[in-house]
Amino acid sequence: MTELEPAKQVLGLSRLVQLEGELRQADAPQTVDFIAVNDTNRVVAYDHALVWRSRARRITAVSGGLVVDPMAPQIVWFGRLASHLEAAATVDAATDIGVETMPAALKDGHQRWIAGAALWVPVVGPRTAKEGGLILLRAEPFSDSERRVLVRIGGAISQTVAALQGPRPRWRLGFAPLTAAAVLAGIALGAVPVPLTVLAEAKVVPIDPTIVAAPLDGVIKNVLVEANDVVAAGQSLVSLEPTELLAQRDVASKHVAVLSADWLRLEQKSFSDDKARADISLARSRLAEGESDLAYANDKLSRADIRAEAGGVVLLEDRNQWLGRPVRVGERILTLADPKAIRLEIQVPVEDALVVTPGAEVEFFLAIAPAKPVRAKLSRMSYEARLLPNQTSAFVGEAAFTGGPEKPRLGLTGTAKISGETVPLAYALMRRPLAHLRRVLGF
Repeated sequence: MTELEPAKQVLGLSRLVQLEGELRQADAPQTVDFIAVNDTNRVVAYDHALVWRSRARRITAVSGGLVVDPMAPQIVWFGRLASHLEAAATVDAATDIGVETMPAALKDGHQRWIAGAALWVPVVGPRTAKEGGLILLRAEPFSDSERRVLVRIGGAISQTVAALQGPRPRWRLGFAPLTAAAVLAGIALGAVPVPLTVLAEAKVVPIDPTIVAAPLDGVIKNVLVEANDVVAAGQSLVSLEPTELLAQRDVASKHVAVLSADWLRLEQKSFSDDKARADISLARSRLAEGESDLAYANDKLSRADIRAEAGGVVLLEDRNQWLGRPVRVGERILTLADPKAIRLEIQVPVEDALVVTPGAEVEFFLAIAPAKPVRAKLSRMSYEARLLPNQTSAFVGEAAFTGGPEKPRLGLTGTAKISGETVPLAYALMRRPLAHLRRVLGF
């Protein structure tokens, strides 16, 4: 033994005592992990270190870094390796990490992430409870003395973390009857029958509204009514630009005048001219055709003033957006509705379509008065889902109001609660989480 060896042993012992003191003075498990991966190097040399925590089931600290990215490929692989080592290794000894002892799923990562020697140091709590472990990497193998020192450091880490986190939760015999009673009460409560309900967006819409559409191609000159105006039958609603129609009528009128003069000239001449007598029938036909064109031009001009076929309330978003706008024949401009002939339109989400059936009871909670629901009964459901403006699909249902004479105003919106068949409370509570889980897992 050389003169320097006792000095090295004393120095190593002092560093070990100092490290244990720092670990026991740590105020949080995160601080313990930071000291374990960065300051253990003062006692036993290594190139890289990682901490695995059993309770967290993940790598919680890496030497030289403050934040661990749990999705990094290296961290994911070492986490799988640590889980395997914790289950397979002994609790009181450090174990070499060799490729020959790894499962086939981990062998590819060994060549990529481990270049030299690797050691697993278990972190064991009271009563040999597995709390995690240290993974140490370096080029040279670890000696037996270094392994013993590292196992002691692992014990210090486990005792400090156990003191900071408290004991693992354990079942106690004294609480067994209470726990059993709580479980039975939960099962009984889950079996209580409740009606299966669905919430969906709803709106008050008219029954058989009158669509006011453009009677011919043209440009809108003016909209003579405002939204929610009450109009009578025959009242003017919209006027189209008449300039082109007036020009067509004037041309047709002048053409009729010319054809009428030709017909009169031939009729007067027919008394003395046989040829004129033969042409008079053709002139009369041309005059009739021209009069027909004039009548058609007058009819189009009269239709430029669009009138209400029946009385009702005007349903119109913004009259100003129609001013000066070209329209095609049949294009909808506005709607007239009877304010007393109303129904409820419900947009049922696709995942709830099987729960809803015609005849179901409906409670309509108005957005302006949610505390006073209005009752209705579902009368019809569409067979195909419709694409809504928000780019979601829904089945559209219709419901008739069954409450008193006071019905909601046309156009009001809210939420409809549709009551379905009776099911156990547990199914009603878990139906949506299970449906979401099915979509996530793909079965």
